[in-house]
Amino acid sequence: MTPTYRPIIIAMSMTLACFAGCSRSSSSHVSQAPLVGSWQIDDPRLVDADIRIIWTFDGSSIAVSDGAGEIFSQSSYTIDEAVVPHHITMQISDIANETRPGIYAVARDKLELSFSVDGSPRPKSFEDGESMVLKRVSP
Repeated sequence: MTPTYRPIIIAMSMTLACFAGCSRSSSSHVSQAPLVGSWQIDDPRLVDADIRIIWTFDGSSIAVSDGAGEIFSQSSYTIDEAVVPHHITMQISDIANETRPGIYAVARDKLELSFSVDGSPRPKSFEDGESMVLKRVSP
């Protein structure tokens, strides 16, 4: 990938990952466990051999960093596993203040995300909205 795409990749990763402020649902079917761990962008549209973007989910927050550990964004998230596709709700607060409803699927070591921007409704499929694929690098 040419160097001119590097700022676009970093900006898209930061935009996709700048989440915060979502409250945890009191429903018993909500568990953050499927996403817990570190995930690396593994999407041909977003991968640059010189840039390694890592999303690290813990029980309530997401940190997005480069391969050297420099954090670009740190925020929180909520999920709902009772619906299919599973829902994730994100509130960007690092670079904007915007709710981004989305969907996700975890299959072994692959995480697929799709979400809306600019106040659009939650995507109904992974072909809708902004999407990306990540692979698990650690549990």
